[in-house]
Amino acid sequence: MPHLLSICAEPGAERLVDVLATGDQERIAAWMKVNKVRKADLAMKHEGTGSDALLLAATFGMVDLARKLLKSDASAMCVNGSGDTALHWAAFRGCEPGAAALVEALIAAGADVNAIGDLRNTPLHLAATAGSAVVRAGLDVPSVRLHFGPLHPLSFRPLRLSSFW
Repeated sequence: MPHLLSICAEPGAERLVDVLATGDQERIAAWMKVNKVRKADLAMKHEGTGSDALLLAATFGMVDLARKLLKSDASAMCVNGSGDTALHWAAFRGCEPGAAALVEALIAAGADVNAIGDLRNTPLHLAATAGSAVVRAGLDVPSVRLHFGPLHPLSFRPLRLSSFW
């Protein structure tokens, strides 16, 4: 049975989530040039990962596209099939160019900095594991349970993880 939202797409047209899942920058740019992002595109989930367009953009570090999707009312709270959010992936990208800007944009859009991912980790755990500067971008805010938060699967709190890097 086809996904209900895939019925909204033009017959034969590629879905945004399927194009994003390739990670191919040129193919994504070509899709964006020809197509307008619609509400249905924002809600569609990739069949393999359960990720929506924003989560896929964060996964591949596509900051400009993620911002465009956020301006189009993409939900910063979407969770993929593994339980991770776009903020988890942005934090995981660590010191890569644009990671801090993406973290800031997601937090400004209401992303949950305390979200628990598939390995019982928070975005701060991932930022700390990556030896990342994104903590300064917004994950090190009072609402993050730095000292009393959930334990990382290896029983390290974020501050302890960051000490390794």
